[in-house]
Amino acid sequence: IYTEGEALDLSGLKITASFTGTTETKEIAYPNTDMSFSINNGTQLTTAHNGQTITVTWNNQTAVTAALTVNAADAETPNITDHPDNAGYTVGDTATHLSVTASVSDGGNLFFQWYSNTANNNTSGTKIDGATGSTYTPPTTAEGTTYYYCVVTNTKGQKSATAVSNTAEIKVSPAAPTEYTITFDGNGGTNPAAQTTTGKKLTSLPTSNRSDYSFNGWYTATTGGDKITLDTVFSTNMTVYAQSVSYTHLT
Repeated sequence: IYTEGEALDLSGLKITASFTGTTETKEIAYPNTDMSFSINNGTQLTTAHNGQTITVTWNNQTAVTAALTVNAADAETPNITDHPDNAGYTVGDTATHLSVTASVSDGGNLFFQWYSNTANNNTSGTKIDGATGSTYTPPTTAEGTTYYYCVVTNTKGQKSATAVSNTAEIKVSPAAPTEYTITFDGNGGTNPAAQTTTGKKLTSLPTSNRSDYSFNGWYTATTGGDKITLDTVFSTNMTVYAQSVSYTHLT
């Protein structure tokens, strides 16, 4: 019994020859220079040899061996040399594809299947329909964190073997707003209603009233800081603070 890839070994093979007109027999053992074979010693066997017999010829006489048994070799486990990388995006971004690189040396065929997971492991994910290539582009339509991995299967004949890539963490953050909410803190005075910017600027500046104080404008801090004007460009939601001067300081 052989496994494909092994070499045929005829050591110990013997045939018994008989001679016409006599009862004489002779046992011929391998190796013998006068013997020839339909499959030679040392032949690398494949599954195509399974079930074949070997015809042995000596002195114009032939004998046939029992059928060979050649079992398929186990498929080689794929070697993954490049794993998918972590990445971060905002909603609506165009993601860079995830990829794996794998190989085998046994002539088998490689198949790929990508999975997604809410947990950071490469065992309990959900198969992604249609994601059967060595690359996959993750969606960025919704915020959240998703883990992706690829199962690579080597199929050779009736045998197969698999390897699993590392997980890739893909974080999708909310898209940055195009306009911002500006909150007004009266800093001891009245608090006007918040405003939404237009073109990332305020279209008007309210006032804050505080007894015995004169309103002196809006600033980025309760004291000091930068003064807010209609030309101030905002890049985030922000709270600004009223600064006022006591009337006692105006006399």
